[in-house]
Amino acid sequence: MDPEIRARIIGVIADRLDVRPEALTPETSLVDDLEADSLDLADLALTLEEHFAIRIPEEDIPQMLTIGAAEIYLSKRLEGHA
Repeated sequence: MDPEIRARIIGVIADRLDVRPEALTPETSLVDDLEADSLDLADLALTLEEHFAIRIPEEDIPQMLTIGAAEIYLSKRLEGHA
């Protein structure tokens, strides 16, 4: 995966959910580990849209429930495969 994409995702999540970036790994679950609720997930999606200049449909949010899954999803979207 692209380390730049992962770093940007981690930066957004750390900022929006007020957690230390070094505590975040690809396996970190936004819901189970970081206790993000549906409003947090929607906010993260909007912020990631701004950072990556793409649109994330609401129905795609469940595809990004871990940092690793978000990285895969965004990598594919940025490549135009999603």
